[in-house]
Amino acid sequence: MAEVTKVVKVPVALADDDAALRLLKYRALDDLMSEARYLGNMAIRYSLAFRLHGIAKVDPRTGKDAAPDTIIYGILAKERKFLSAAVIATLARNFAGKMVRTVDRDAWAGRKSLPTFRALFIPFRHQDTKIEETPVKGVRQFAIAPAGFADFPHADLIAKHTKGVKEKHAEFDPASIAPEQRRLRLLSRFSWKDDGAAEVVARIQRGEYKLCDSQLRKDDGELMLFLTYKFTPPPVKLDPAKVCGVDLGVVIPAVCALNDGPQRANLGNGADVWAARSKFRAERRRAQRRLGLYTRSQQWQRSEKEDRWIQTYYHALTRGVIKFCLQHGCGTIHMEDLEALRAGQQEDEYQRLMWMPSKFHTLLAYKAKELGIEIIKINPRNSSRRCSACGHTQKENRPEQNKFICLKCGDPQKPVNADWNAAKNLALASGDVIKHGYPASAPEANSL
Repeated sequence: MAEVTKVVKVPVALADDDAALRLLKYRALDDLMSEARYLGNMAIRYSLAFRLHGIAKVDPRTGKDAAPDTIIYGILAKERKFLSAAVIATLARNFAGKMVRTVDRDAWAGRKSLPTFRALFIPFRHQDTKIEETPVKGVRQFAIAPAGFADFPHADLIAKHTKGVKEKHAEFDPASIAPEQRRLRLLSRFSWKDDGAAEVVARIQRGEYKLCDSQLRKDDGELMLFLTYKFTPPPVKLDPAKVCGVDLGVVIPAVCALNDGPQRANLGNGADVWAARSKFRAERRRAQRRLGLYTRSQQWQRSEKEDRWIQTYYHALTRGVIKFCLQHGCGTIHMEDLEALRAGQQEDEYQRLMWMPSKFHTLLAYKAKELGIEIIKINPRNSSRRCSACGHTQKENRPEQNKFICLKCGDPQKPVNADWNAAKNLALASGDVIKHGYPASAPEANSL
């Protein structure tokens, strides 16, 4: 099974006991983060420039042809003030360069914005990064010393901030800073609720998970360590004959059902999605009115903020689907193939609950692939009109958006959830139904 890469967020604070030294280091850290952001954005722009045709890739230090990464590192090394050479190399090659390669084609084609570093951050290499478990008041904590900060803060930063520190701590003497105090040392600030994240850091510390290049970032004014790690998940025993059907609904964003049992999972809340959609739609219309634009073509230009919300919400939904499959041992997922039905149709923001079903499928596909779960797209024809119990298919079986009452075997006093019934039909699909959908039981039933 392939390795999985993930990130764990660790709230941290400087581990120095001396208040004056701690204040000096916090101020020096702000300078390092500002410089890292500046040089990181410079590296991104040089990376984009070197992808232009006709741009000479010559190292100015030697006058010889060189790889763009080497040239960019040389440029950043000349511009740096406080960052170490190791941090500059990590920033140029493993952060800025990787970010550009990820969006390169889409950025030039205008499908995505040019990437930039917006938050204050500092990257660091995984080599020589030290992690030690240090319990504090009964809570599992970790002392972390990132690589590349053995001389922190160095002489220039000490001279720059000494006056400001002396204003609050008159007794502070910069000459008293011992060599062992110049290393950047962080202490995690886990609460009793963070057992999951603490266990991940413990496994990294024990070597069970492989630490990768990571970063220290300011998140809402707080220091946060984003530790990136890799691991190979243990093999999971899943039965390919056990199928999970996934229906994207309106009242409930995603519903899971099994082909051989009554178990179900309702993921998300349609009211929350509609609230978010209304908010983004109002923001878009206000911006259009300010610009004097209000046309049909302008209506569906999603903002970057909206795209991020969709990405986050779809991640949560797809994680729920995978969790349901693991709980019940499902080795196969059946979900609707909505591309054929909606091809050429104008997207309607009033009728669509899920913005981009293809995005949902993409996120679910890579999560399923990690665990060896197969995804099969099912033609959704009549899946919402067929009774999953007796197979009777008729349009009138679904009198309301959220209710399903089979006219043949159903009880009008006990309607079932329409989205769960559709998910159950998707889970039961086999043979020609996968490609062509369910046939109607009555001539008057219209296909979807």
